[in-house]
Amino acid sequence: MRYSKQKNNSSLSVSLPEAAWERENEVAELIDKLLLANANVLVVGAQGAGKSAVIQQAIKQITLKSKGQPIGLTFWQITPQRITAGSKYLGDWEESIESMIRELAVVNGILWVDQIIQLLMQGGEAAEDSIASFLIPFLQSNKIRLLGEVTPQELESMRRSLPGFVEYFQLITLETLPEKKNQFIFAKFADFSQKKLGVSIESTALTQTYRLLQRYYPYEAFPGKALRFLSSSIHNIRQEKRTSLRSTDIVEQFIKQSGLPSIFLRDDIKLYPNQVKEYFTQRIIGQNNVVEVLTDIIKVYKAGLNDPSKPIATLLFAGPTGVGKTASAKALAQYFFGQGQKRLPLIRIDMSEFQHAHQFLRFIGIGKEVGQLVKEVREHPFAVLLLDEIEKAHPAIFDSLLTVLDEGFLLDHFGRLTNFRNTIIIMTTNLGASNRSALGFKDTTSEAARYDAAIRQFFRPEFVNRIDHIVQFNSLNQQDVERILLKELEELKQREGYEKRNLQLSFSSNLIQHIAKVGFDPKYGARPLQRSIEHNITNPMAKWMLIHGETESKSLWLDWDNGLSVSIL
Repeated sequence: MRYSKQKNNSSLSVSLPEAAWERENEVAELIDKLLLANANVLVVGAQGAGKSAVIQQAIKQITLKSKGQPIGLTFWQITPQRITAGSKYLGDWEESIESMIRELAVVNGILWVDQIIQLLMQGGEAAEDSIASFLIPFLQSNKIRLLGEVTPQELESMRRSLPGFVEYFQLITLETLPEKKNQFIFAKFADFSQKKLGVSIESTALTQTYRLLQRYYPYEAFPGKALRFLSSSIHNIRQEKRTSLRSTDIVEQFIKQSGLPSIFLRDDIKLYPNQVKEYFTQRIIGQNNVVEVLTDIIKVYKAGLNDPSKPIATLLFAGPTGVGKTASAKALAQYFFGQGQKRLPLIRIDMSEFQHAHQFLRFIGIGKEVGQLVKEVREHPFAVLLLDEIEKAHPAIFDSLLTVLDEGFLLDHFGRLTNFRNTIIIMTTNLGASNRSALGFKDTTSEAARYDAAIRQFFRPEFVNRIDHIVQFNSLNQQDVERILLKELEELKQREGYEKRNLQLSFSSNLIQHIAKVGFDPKYGARPLQRSIEHNITNPMAKWMLIHGETESKSLWLDWDNGLSVSIL
């Protein structure tokens, strides 16, 4: 548990420099509070402001001063989870703490607690039963000294949850550094990289780093977010046996990290709206108005005119089942965040699973438990968040989403922030789609009015007003269904079983018309198409390929005559 520098055995690994540049005053203040005031101290600042660097530098200087002098301070570093690790029976972790306090007294030790807010979350069900609560009498009698770091939101949460704990700490606040000082820190880091790591950082790379992180990570503070990003970039080019970090390397690293295409990240690449329209038109059939909305969102984002304090966009997709709402969300996710990603950057949550009050906690989370929404977005901060059938959720969920839609973040009870500002939030609803057919409905004006009226009648005005776009999906006609079918059949050709045998498929008009007819349901739209393809093509083809197992490198003609027929061309 004693504080020590951690060494990494990898010659390519990049450690941040042990320095608190432009935080010398805060370091000196912390040293004074620890040495002269004998205080417990919380260093308060935004994520990335340099809290850990200030603490590490203060400890380093105190350790150097203690050599040959009777200062005698010892620093132990620990996490709250380690305190309770291995505790099986009632009173186990309390005994561990009492033993640790006795050991600290012998060595004149100060306990540096990583993620100190976790002290309020470990040990019991509530803050009143936590490790922090147990430590209050020892803080009151000066039997233990603590050092930690928190964000302003976490500090407020600690004051609200257990004010008797926070009052025993003195605070050191790290204010946000101005751009000039951050640029000075970047120059210092570049010098460190050149001398210690043998990697030069071009000035354009530093400028690009600042620009990208300023726009896409506004909720984190400089210099921390930049130094971590640059360290990761340096690690990558050292693996490639290179010695210079360029602007293009920064863009490539950011693409890997976010999935955003270079057209958003580089000002020198122009956006052509017609190409964007073509992209969505090929993937979203029969919904020209939807294509227009999605194209407009991309144009605004490319221009940098979206509100950085909110999600990129918030949309409500309204329309009957099986008309392309989910397909549109997938297409948007792929365009926005799919560059170089192994998985589709789409977080899909079925809101029908959160209809009751007790399920609300599973969605948002409570106490130490992280809800599904928070967990997914923390793991994939750059993504399209699709909340399917939003109207089926418990009303309490609508209230919890108000802050997300309006301000782009969610704070839990302990002040932990989940950021939604790099997400596109899409909610789907079938409100207004009842008592009508999905096929052959021609009165689009009254259809739009009915959907709008149903939505505004169901949701409270403050919820609807936080949605950027209410997007109505029109009914499909037979021609639309056939176009969707052709798209599905093109994807069918690319399945592994056909590609590895080099089988080329062609489809007759009879087959296409049959599948389009049996694969469309007026109630469920085009949704049954895939099931019809599996039943009428995939399953018969699997049997045919088992019989003709040696068939490779052939062109196959698929027709329909009271069943699938296959001819080798």
